[in-house]
Amino acid sequence: MGGIPPLGYRAQDGKLLVIESEAEIVRDIFRRYAELGSVRLLKDELDARGITSKSWTTASGVRRAKAALSSGCKPHPAIRSSRKQSEQSWR
Repeated sequence: MGGIPPLGYRAQDGKLLVIESEAEIVRDIFRRYAELGSVRLLKDELDARGITSKSWTTASGVRRAKAALSSGCKPHPAIRSSRKQSEQSWR
């Protein structure tokens, strides 16, 4: 397995293992997106709360610092679909 494990996971013996403290942050991010319905508003909130990506070390030993989460990504279609379904259930 290569690359940087996503927030909420760590790599060990070629497998991804859950880091429960980070996983709770990820679950909160998904909940807040579903409530806010806006990546921009979510990013503003995460910035205000100081929630960042994880720091990591490259294979060559260079340490990369934590960074603000980017709002450049689009939500996964399943999340958009789930949000639409919950909006329709309120109508």
